[in-house]
Amino acid sequence: MNSLTTFTSVATALLFSSSVSWSEVLHWPSDCTCGELKIQNNTTRPLSTWLQSRGPYLFDQQEILLEPKSSTLEKICLSNKDEHKTILHLENIKDVSATWICNKKSIPAVNYLGGQQSYKKSFWGQNQFWIKNTSYQDNVISLNFLNSEAKSIHSINIKLAPFTETYWSADSLSEISGWSQVQITAAQRFTSLKANKSNFEKAQLKATSPSGLEIKSAYFVVGPRQGPGDQFVVKISDPNMIEKARLQITDPSLEKIVFGKIQWGHDRYNRNLAKKEQPLWSWSISEVTNISDLGSTSCNGFPQLLEDHLVPWMENLGHICFWNYRIKKEITP
Repeated sequence: MNSLTTFTSVATALLFSSSVSWSEVLHWPSDCTCGELKIQNNTTRPLSTWLQSRGPYLFDQQEILLEPKSSTLEKICLSNKDEHKTILHLENIKDVSATWICNKKSIPAVNYLGGQQSYKKSFWGQNQFWIKNTSYQDNVISLNFLNSEAKSIHSINIKLAPFTETYWSADSLSEISGWSQVQITAAQRFTSLKANKSNFEKAQLKATSPSGLEIKSAYFVVGPRQGPGDQFVVKISDPNMIEKARLQITDPSLEKIVFGKIQWGHDRYNRNLAKKEQPLWSWSISEVTNISDLGSTSCNGFPQLLEDHLVPWMENLGHICFWNYRIKKEITP
């Protein structure tokens, strides 16, 4: 199935599903060609998840239905070394969990994407880290090693191509023998795990990565019209459009749609402020073209849909509107 066909069919299915608010994408290491993915529904209601097939972009997506308080085992085989799988679910962070089972190992799937991911040193010599670039751009991953006094003693940069992964061991470098904690950061979205001989550990601490904002522009948080859910940030420089955006905040009865042109990259500000680690998106709005009551349904989308289908959306549309979202508040640089 080509990217445009997948984009059109999945976009239609998701947009007209019940309510789209939260979204989570679960990642795990591609340690073996074939294995089993255990997907767990932690709620008392039936849920839908989507098994995603990725290369440099998302090229296929299959729905998997989960019964309440149940799990399912999916046999998964990768067609080539560049393919990897992810799980998408449009629920809260704790509602769905997944474990990848291969080579007699159970590997937890992780959903945090970016920020500062920290790990404590294992003193029995098992300090290998799995790192995955989950961005559409080349990504420089920085590992900053701290001593027991939380002072930096060494740093290493690893460059990863889009949607590629690597293992890196800290046990063989004598110059960082005195470290007690490592902080992993990157300019773009990424995820990581600590890989020991018998198990994998998630980051002990996750912190937010910094933003870069312009004083001359105004920034607005856009979120679901009703209830909590994923958010994104738009930058507006045009005085007339800034005034129009501020009016949406002062008058809650206004439910106007945000229209905009899409560009690659988060531009150092577009992030999901609804999540604890506030991950940066892989896209941003280069220009808010309108804030209006009506518009074509062809441009209708939501943040995670755009994130997953960014390549075909950029190639075939280049702009987006968010029918079920509204401007929530203004934030200052």
